[in-house]
Amino acid sequence: QLLGLSEEKAAEAIGSGDKPLAFFDPETKEWEARSQYLSGQVRKKLAAAREAGLEQNVKELEAVQPERWTADQVTPMLGSNWIPPKVYEDFAKHLLGVDEAHVNYSEPANAFSMLVGDVGEAKQAEWGTPDMPADAIIRGILNSRPPKVMRDERNADGKPIRYEDKEASALVVLKAKEIENAFSDWVFNDGDRRRDLVNTFNDKFNTRTLRQHDGSHLMMPGKSPDVSLRRHILNGIWRGIYERNTLYDHVVGAGKTFIGAGRVMERRRMGLSRKPMITVPNHLVDQWASEIYRLYPAAKILAAGNNQFTKQNRRKLFARI
Repeated sequence: QLLGLSEEKAAEAIGSGDKPLAFFDPETKEWEARSQYLSGQVRKKLAAAREAGLEQNVKELEAVQPERWTADQVTPMLGSNWIPPKVYEDFAKHLLGVDEAHVNYSEPANAFSMLVGDVGEAKQAEWGTPDMPADAIIRGILNSRPPKVMRDERNADGKPIRYEDKEASALVVLKAKEIENAFSDWVFNDGDRRRDLVNTFNDKFNTRTLRQHDGSHLMMPGKSPDVSLRRHILNGIWRGIYERNTLYDHVVGAGKTFIGAGRVMERRRMGLSRKPMITVPNHLVDQWASEIYRLYPAAKILAAGNNQFTKQNRRKLFARI
């Protein structure tokens, strides 16, 4: 209505050009701002854009895909649920010298089950303990619960009791560490398996891009022309306008005061905030007031200094608020 265009013409205007301001999301069937669309689950969005045949979306999304992790950045651990059960089956066959091994993963229970063929005495002695077979130890590692060795005896009254044999359980834990180390040495030895696992990891976890807020368009009416704001300050102000909850984890001197001042003044001007308030430690009140007046010389602000909280001035202060 402001531009005097139809909805179709307005959509065409904001979605065209070398740097479109908005993109049509084929999954949500809605238009999204550039910074919103080109962030978050960008791999998933790229697949959807390709399927929908949106060339401009595909081009822009390809440019913001996260850099793929390589094998030296990925550490497969025995029991990780992102690793296909087939890998664990192959490892069990390799380690225990068996011809058959079946591993299944239940996503609702977040648990693995494993069945293996008969393990020879030599492999059992190498990877198991006198009280715990090797396959039981592997099964415990897969489920992040190394098995404990329990004993059944009778007390002096003849009643059955059950207790953990700490020494035997400690031996099981040592064997579990050896098996985990063996898996780490084995898992990336095969080139095809290494490539498949790295691709699986990237496709499952390395899928997001952080949102980038571009405040270069801000005009900030009322700002002093003598103060030049750096790009990260403008971006921080725009983020504070766009998002209600924001953390500016900047070092001292990076411009947090100007970001805070610019954010509240712009939100007030846009009608997004009616009476914005900045809360700072008592000893910084005058400093903040000075910096705000430096950025906005004609600003109308109320700075509650120490003298405002005396008994005779408190009532006046809150009446002004």
